[in-house]
Amino acid sequence: MKPTVVIIDCNRNGLASIRSLGKAGCKVIAVDHHWAKAGQYSKYVYKRYKFPKPGKDPKALVQGLVQIASDFSDDDLYLLPVNDEYVQLLAENQSLLSDFKALYETDVTVLNKISNKLQFADFVNHISIPQPKQFSKSDVENGTVTWPVIIKPDNRRATDNLSKGLFKVKLCENAQVASKFIAELESKLSPYILQEFIPGGDDELFTAGIAAWDGKLLGCFTGRKVRQYPPKAGQATLAEIVFDQKLVDYSEKIISELNYSGIAQIEYKKYEDDFYVIEMNPRSWSWHSLAQYAGVNLPMITLDAARGEKPSSPQLNKIDQGEWYYFVEDFIYNFILNRNVSLRSMVRSSLASEAHAFFDSKDIMPWVIYMIYELPLRIVQLVLGKNRKVDIH
Repeated sequence: MKPTVVIIDCNRNGLASIRSLGKAGCKVIAVDHHWAKAGQYSKYVYKRYKFPKPGKDPKALVQGLVQIASDFSDDDLYLLPVNDEYVQLLAENQSLLSDFKALYETDVTVLNKISNKLQFADFVNHISIPQPKQFSKSDVENGTVTWPVIIKPDNRRATDNLSKGLFKVKLCENAQVASKFIAELESKLSPYILQEFIPGGDDELFTAGIAAWDGKLLGCFTGRKVRQYPPKAGQATLAEIVFDQKLVDYSEKIISELNYSGIAQIEYKKYEDDFYVIEMNPRSWSWHSLAQYAGVNLPMITLDAARGEKPSSPQLNKIDQGEWYYFVEDFIYNFILNRNVSLRSMVRSSLASEAHAFFDSKDIMPWVIYMIYELPLRIVQLVLGKNRKVDIH
């Protein structure tokens, strides 16, 4: 029987998963909180649903998925959330979703160890993999911090934190600014982590995208960001394939120690010929379509594992070169606001990249929807000053 996969969250991350599985012959059902999300209009989508976000009405979302299971009760059903808050909610309600086979980590204890920055830092330290040095509030007050530092909420995507409006990450150059953000998080009753900022630009940020089952590494794609938005702390606008065995080895140790199942992104920063773990996300990421181009189809590897079909050895990059590009955000942040890239370079990337955030000549409607709906919103935000030049604080 052809598998039916329900993919939740249909922006560029979900769109990449829709295409990866759809091209492999799966029946794909798309779920999102908004009808205008580009992935819902892929030619590979069999049917689409609209349910509330976890932060709005988690019970309605879970009930909606239960209804899908009832509607497709004769199918071989699988569930693939591609956003942190969905993964957490579904794992917490796994007993209600037993009609689906999960393509994500369902052990809440494991998810908490990954999502809680403080727990994850302790875990990485325990298994002796390099990571940024950690500081405390007392270190800030006593002047024993090496500046700049990064401050992050401990678990911004936790169900209880979704309504608090917590920032994702702040880069602080001195004690005054760090104290300001510490006070903000403390006022919202959010624990936080303070870590040294590893030297180097955005192009030193590497990703190991993994597929694993019961702690065994089944596939690992490696690549790096070239540019991101906002610069210094954001998401990729240009990324490329780069293979490094050390990334595979570190990632294999992490998922083995966690006994992890599903897709994950482990982000590292390269400094002085070593890689420092920045964070782990228990789901796919925005540019994982580049992994498929490199010969590592993470959603399909995970689906096969759930069906009892596992490769004898991990699938790794089969192609040495290739790029993924997100023209709109690169244009806004890196050309207009920060002036750190030329128009000529952007045109080259747009024409030469093998994978794009939304565009695919064989599946054009998601790009059309994005251009009609989301692009005008981004222009309005730009005019109203919702975006700004990003500097160290």
